[in-house]
Amino acid sequence: MKYIFLILLFVSSLLSFEWSDDYDGAFQKAKKEHKNVYVMIGSANCPYCSKMKNITFSDKEVISKLEKEYIYIYLSRDIDDIPSQFTMPYSPAHYFLDTNKEIIYSSAGYKDKKSFFNILKEIKELSEF
Repeated sequence: MKYIFLILLFVSSLLSFEWSDDYDGAFQKAKKEHKNVYVMIGSANCPYCSKMKNITFSDKEVISKLEKEYIYIYLSRDIDDIPSQFTMPYSPAHYFLDTNKEIIYSSAGYKDKKSFFNILKEIKELSEF
């Protein structure tokens, strides 16, 4: 049983990805790669932020979609300087921005896989106009 747990832990670590907290660097990279930027703002004591990271952002389809279409960063209200344009006081807060740091879409709260994909679909439709 112990080995099964270790194998599952190893496999789940392969599915998760590393969050950057380099806000300006994310936009430089986004311009080079012609991608938009996804910013999640949370805090250490936010159970829904942990749930997003541990459930939604451990799903291989979600990871694949984000890596393909976005530069993603996580900013913590506890340690990072949050840019003034992010005014939503809730956690987690989700912001999708273009390479000029203009907000395309924002929302708050826990998003399961289906809800998160619906948001990505809506953003894609908005940007086609």
